Amino acid sequence: MLRYFTREGESGGTANTSCDLVIGVDRPTAEQCQAFVVGVPEFVLVDVEGIPFVCARVSQTSIEDGRIVQRPLIDWQECPVHPVANRGYVPPTPDAAAHWRLNLVLVDIATRLTAGIRLVSLEPEFCQAFARAMQACRNDFGTIDEYDAKLDEIYRRYPAGSISFRGAFLAHGMGID
Repeated sequence: MLRYFTREGESGGTANTSCDLVIGVDRPTAEQCQAFVVGVPEFVLVDVEGIPFVCARVSQTSIEDGRIVQRPLIDWQECPVHPVANRGYVPPTPDAAAHWRLNLVLVDIATRLTAGIRLVSLEPEFCQAFARAMQACRNDFGTIDEYDAKLDEIYRRYPAGSISFRGAFLAHGMGID
């Protein structure tokens, strides 16, 4: 689940956009919880038939045989997003220097308890692509019913967890602490 908002009345305009991304994992291990808090969060934005998906994974960096190795501990999780679900609000396209804040929350699906929390920043290029994708999506799907029907159709054809490889690539970003 992803929600985004811009705090009105604060200086900095689009630099004050924040996002909350809740990632659900069924019974995350202690290693996954630790990686979520200190690992490397990675994001891709893909478009599948007009619906943007924010996909995230968390990797752990280690040195093996003198090489730096990224090992995914929480594999790709996808989150479809639509402005109608956010009361029709589309964040303004930020300038080239704006980093949005992203609150990451790891939830154990089995217990519904929070297993980890983290605050990172999203890279400007990712933020710009996200704002453009939200504008296009709002223009393509005027109602939540249209959006839901298309999303159901997509998930009938593509299993959960495969969306990051199915869509048209829009942006890539790393979470910056």
